[in-house]
Parts: sequence; C-alpha cells; structure tokens
Amino acid sequence: MLTLLLKNLNNNFNELATVKTNSIQWIDSPMKGVQRKPLDRVGNEVARATSLVKYDAGSYFSPHVHGGGEEFLVLEGVFQDEKGDYPKLTYVRNPPQSNHKPQSENGCIIFVKLWQFEPDDQQHVVKHCSLENCSQNTKQVLFESENEVVEFYELTNLDDLLFENHTGLELFVIEGEVTVEFIGNDSLTNRTIEQLKQFDWQRQPINTSCKISLTNLESNNNEERAKIWIKRNHLINVREQLSRLEQQ
Repeated sequence: MLTLLLKNLNNNFNELATVKTNSIQWIDSPMKGVQRKPLDRVGNEVARATSLVKYDAGSYFSPHVHGGGEEFLVLEGVFQDEKGDYPKLTYVRNPPQSNHKPQSENGCIIFVKLWQFEPDDQQHVVKHCSLENCSQNTKQVLFESENEVVEFYELTNLDDLLFENHTGLELFVIEGEVTVEFIGNDSLTNRTIEQLKQFDWQRQPINTSCKISLTNLESNNNEERAKIWIKRNHLINVREQLSRLEQQ
C-alpha cells in the first residue's frame, strides 16, 4: 500500500498542489535513520520526486547515482557527502549521472528534488542562501538557465512578489509565514488565498498569476520576515522528464 501511495502523489501538473507538511507523518526510507515526507512523486524508488528528507545523527544512504539529477536545500543541521559539508541554507545541484554517498554526522533536514534536470544541464552548483552582495535587497538568484530559474527571497512587511501568467512555479517556505493570493485565475476561484507556514510547499500550474507577501502585513515590526525558495518557468518540460524516467 505504501508503494502505491508514493508512486502517484500530486502528479497532475495542471492542478494546484499544496502540502502543509506539519499535517503529515515522516515515512521510513529503505535506509535506517532516514525518513521522508513526500510532496510530489511519480515513480517508485526511482522517481521524479519532491520531498523533505530527515537524517538522524549518524545515518546515511548507500553510494548511488542520480540518473536524472538531484537538487537540494539544507534546512536544518549539516548534510554531508564525500565532497564536503553543507550547512543550513546551502543550495546544491548535482547534475545527471553524478554520484555520492549522502550522510549526516549530527543529523539534518533537507528539501530535495530528483529527476527534474534536463540531460544537458551538467552544472554543479553549491551556494549559500544570503542576500549579502546581492544587487537586490530581497532576492538572490541561485540558478538560472533557459529552462528554469531558482531564487531565494527574504520578505518583510514592506515587500510582496507578483508573478503573472508564469510557466510553472514552486514555492517552499524556509522560515516564517507567507500569504499567496491568486489573481485572475478562474480555475482557482475556490482557493483564492492560501497561507503557508515553515516547510510548507506549493506547486502552481502554468498560466497562474499570484501575489506572495508576508502574512502579518499589519504589523509595524520591520524585523518580521520570511525566507522562501522559488523555482519558476520549469513545468513546460515535465512531460519530457517523465518520458526519460519511464525509460529507466
């Protein structure tokens, strides 16, 4: 039953998908001490998947190859592999056919995406999410190509983000709480406003428009803020990604 549950989760990319992660339980992985909260998934143990993954202290995964690439963001603790240590707020892209042995000496939680790369995307990326030395006060570009843009934002009650008629958008709340307001989307009229808290995730379909802002806009405390991760303009190629996965 568990395998059937994981094989097709939030797999309709033409619909809005939202997961409030505090409301779901951790699920044991094949490796002792490693648990997951699946957010979306198409496939079995080899899958196009988006998940939260928790490593207990001293836990690890066996060495393996990421045939479709791996992208992750460290949320708590320090993630490790034979290439180095990755502390909180480190963003990493491991390209298709890369390999490693993931582990954590003291435990960690990561947000991870598998099998969502284009075959020619061979750029290895390691960046710390920080607005220092960024030209814009609220945004850091973590990765950009013709197929996708990945960004880190830090919002205050003076900021809001507007994305109009985008070609796919995913939002993950790292810290704080944000409000998502859908604008002019007939298919989303029953869910015009959504509040997302820490570690909540949302995937919006193509041609959606939305405004993202700090939830507590009436506060006069300029110290209140939210940190969010956004990937956009990437869902056009999802059918090709799934086709490549089926060939494995």
